[in-house]
Amino acid sequence: MVWAPDAIWDSDKGQYLVHWASKFYSEDDPAHTGDAVTTEIIRYAHTSDFKTFTTPSTYINLETATAIDLSFLQVDENTFLRFYVNGNVSGPVGEISTDGLFGTWTATSGTIEGRTNYEAPYPYWDNVDNGTAYLVCDQVSSTAGWHGWKSTDPTSGSFTTEDTDLTYMRHGSVLSVTQEQYDALQAL
Repeated sequence: MVWAPDAIWDSDKGQYLVHWASKFYSEDDPAHTGDAVTTEIIRYAHTSDFKTFTTPSTYINLETATAIDLSFLQVDENTFLRFYVNGNVSGPVGEISTDGLFGTWTATSGTIEGRTNYEAPYPYWDNVDNGTAYLVCDQVSSTAGWHGWKSTDPTSGSFTTEDTDLTYMRHGSVLSVTQEQYDALQAL
């Protein structure tokens, strides 16, 4: 069983790192009616064409807790932030690596303000205000929908609530477009 796929360019491999959440069941349980043999884990494969992929491997396995909904924010050639849901924590986890996608990951020092009961974290850069990043997450409650946070120091992991109503949206991602692309879309 797999869900929540996403991809990021892995310059060390010269290919896209495609990742997703997975849960494994016994081979004799193809309908997944019994207990899973793993918790939810993050798996990955590399591809250059999105048609052929390397053999999948495990990227994050917390062993006794869920790991789902992984997303990345690239800071520079070697520095990345990653956000995901850890079943031991009530909200998204932020970690940083300064030595690549397969480097050493440590918890960020800052906090995500009011992060309780959120999943599907997705960070992205402001395309006008250099150095400002946003994080959107889907709230798991009766007040469902995306909620947003903002940071002018994302590598610290500190994000404060952004007053933008995104509750009409659910799990998703953000695609950066140029002004020219935006204008062309508006003209349709």
